[in-house]
Amino acid sequence: MLRSAIADSQYAHYEEQAEQVLDLVRRWQLPIGWNLAEAPLSWVSGERLETIPARFKPAQRAVLKHFQRRNEPRIWNFLKWILGITITTYSLSLGAPFWFDALVKLINIRRSGAKPKPTGERTA
Repeated sequence: MLRSAIADSQYAHYEEQAEQVLDLVRRWQLPIGWNLAEAPLSWVSGERLETIPARFKPAQRAVLKHFQRRNEPRIWNFLKWILGITITTYSLSLGAPFWFDALVKLINIRRSGAKPKPTGERTA
């Protein structure tokens, strides 16, 4: 009985620390985790992004309009989401050796070609 009380108090301390860290992350407003106002959860939850403030610059307004359109529950948005998940799954299934080899080949392509002449041999 005493051991379980001690263990519970230790866990309570860890839970308190975890809650403090989560509170700090919430105050930073980092885009971590799922947001009910973002696709695909917005399609089910019904939550939407706020209206675009007038003080935003045109580029900022364009980005926010894109996110608002993306969060609308339309079949085209759903198909794009499924396509993105499929491409990501396929890319991850290829594994690290494939991507390492692909990067090595990309770097070798960049280095291919004739070496430039030293500065003294160039004609002006």
